[in-house]
Amino acid sequence: MKKAFKLSPEEYNKILKNIELMNISIIKTQAEIDRNIVSGKLNINTKSRVKFTQDDKSLNVIYSYNLLLFIPEKNVKVALIKVNFEIIFIKLKKIEISQDFFEIFKEVSLKYTLWPYFREFVQNMILRMNLPPLTLPMVKAI
Repeated sequence: MKKAFKLSPEEYNKILKNIELMNISIIKTQAEIDRNIVSGKLNINTKSRVKFTQDDKSLNVIYSYNLLLFIPEKNVKVALIKVNFEIIFIKLKKIEISQDFFEIFKEVSLKYTLWPYFREFVQNMILRMNLPPLTLPMVKAI
């Protein structure tokens, strides 16, 4: 079921035109692996959380991802990767970012901007954990 948004497309676009991506950086990460697990078919479960703060000049977002690799038949965790990204947008004009705008922004723009960074991070960590290569699927609109 699609969410009903309280902001018109015109209002959304007006705000969107007045923010520019300034920086994406990792501010926290964690990786765990259980080497005692017998190899098997691995399933992936990803979860994300996002929150924002703002001041007169910027919109600051913390986007947190958790990725769990597990063996479904045994319901056993093999590996866990967590990463928090900080995304900073500058405001080109004095605007207020409302919760209504942010709810749309995180679903329509932000997750598509950040997913490739997360995908690359996971691929790198998986290789460093000496696990078989893993390519995360693309994010699809619902």
